[in-house]
Amino acid sequence: DHRDLHSFPTRRSSDLSFSRDNWENAVKTSIARKIDSWMEGYVIRHATAITVASPYYKTSLEKMFPFAAGKVRTITNGYDPEDFAGVDFFSASERPDGRFTLLYTGTVWRATSFKGLLGGVRLLAANYPDKAARLNLRILGRTVQEEFDTIDQLKALIHVETRDYVPHAEIFQELASADGLLLTLADLPGAGKIIPGKVFEYLATPLPVLAIVPEGVTVDILKDEKNVQIAAPGDAAAISTLLLSLLDAPQTKLVREGVEKYSRPHLTGKLVNLFNHMSV
Repeated sequence: DHRDLHSFPTRRSSDLSFSRDNWENAVKTSIARKIDSWMEGYVIRHATAITVASPYYKTSLEKMFPFAAGKVRTITNGYDPEDFAGVDFFSASERPDGRFTLLYTGTVWRATSFKGLLGGVRLLAANYPDKAARLNLRILGRTVQEEFDTIDQLKALIHVETRDYVPHAEIFQELASADGLLLTLADLPGAGKIIPGKVFEYLATPLPVLAIVPEGVTVDILKDEKNVQIAAPGDAAAISTLLLSLLDAPQTKLVREGVEKYSRPHLTGKLVNLFNHMSV
């Protein structure tokens, strides 16, 4: 979900600068950087309040602009309960072929590379070929050319289905047809500050989630959630172990408690409270 990946505060910090140059399509000139920095400072200085999608952004802004302390509020992205209306996650029958379908939704690109998954699948196929034969990876979304080789290598080890762009409204029935959900973030500079938008829709389902992500805010959100397994992108052994546990464990679906805090009504309420506070 690119909307989360292009929201870095500009400059002042080498890791943020490096992140922007590596995550966006165009590298900015030194003049453009200076203009960016000046405009950002101007906007933040004159804003009554500032909302950001991640607590890491809040910390970064307040460190870069001390005068912004007290202005910045975190309101994460979330999910819309209406999107799940009529979607039944609990009536799916067991697959006669015994396959476990692991579903990924969204673009596969540098920031969400499957290279970490590939390392785990290689170990799984080498040590438990019968188990790997049951794993069905389903990708709904565009794959950029740079990731084609990784996908081809996965196809040589497990069953892989790919489908290009799917309208957002259709995603939820696709989620209900899966056995588990895959979340990936590559271990790039600044990736620990990112919360992929799909995190919240995944949590709103009762399905198990395999998160292959670096330490950071996404791990902070997921680590205490039920039915979520987390491994670092470079830890092939841990990824293989988690894949094996998904394949071996009974198909467990659990409604997650407290996930409503990421719902559209709740998040809108936080924004309304901020507006009310500003008008006082």
